[in-house]
Amino acid sequence: MCSRNALTCGNVSRGPFALPASRLPAAKAAEPAEPSEPAEPSEPEARFGGMGNRPVTRADPSGSPPLNPAPAAPDDFAQWCRETCLALPGAAVDQPFGPDSDVFRIHRKMFALLMHVPRVSEHMIVNLKAEPDELPLLIAAHDVVRPGYHMNKRHWITVELCPDADLGFVAELIEDSYDNVVAGLPARLRSSLRSLNAARAQPSPK
Repeated sequence: MCSRNALTCGNVSRGPFALPASRLPAAKAAEPAEPSEPAEPSEPEARFGGMGNRPVTRADPSGSPPLNPAPAAPDDFAQWCRETCLALPGAAVDQPFGPDSDVFRIHRKMFALLMHVPRVSEHMIVNLKAEPDELPLLIAAHDVVRPGYHMNKRHWITVELCPDADLGFVAELIEDSYDNVVAGLPARLRSSLRSLNAARAQPSPK
């Protein structure tokens, strides 16, 4: 129902006179919005996925290609994983389960198990040690992470080394696994590793 001082049966009340609504001037069309300026380019995406919430920065797709191209074949992923594990201070590798699997250790304690199990995945997989409170989050957030195959599923995860895997993220998981194992070593062994790491960090003489 129209109010007495506003609209009355299609007429607009203006004092003692009323004009039909059809004779009122048309409403002014809204001015077109000014085009927004292009957004500033963002920094390369960072994702928090590893233990300790350490950020892993992905390569900027607009930048120069990485020095080491991403693996393409299963053997390439295996070689990448070997190099990443053995780059950690004091790391060693052996094959106690046969030539189809590599066990990476620090002071005889395993921190990574690289293998190919067709019934689990067509790709290479690597078992890594994780913090129990972080483990469910990793599995829920990343398709390439699953409970540890043939391992204590409270402490170990299995990571699928496939084209969908973010290798920067996987490298962080490998380092976290190494750190978790080192944390359980006797103090004298941890001290020797710190000395080794410091020596490796020193620039080589020219």
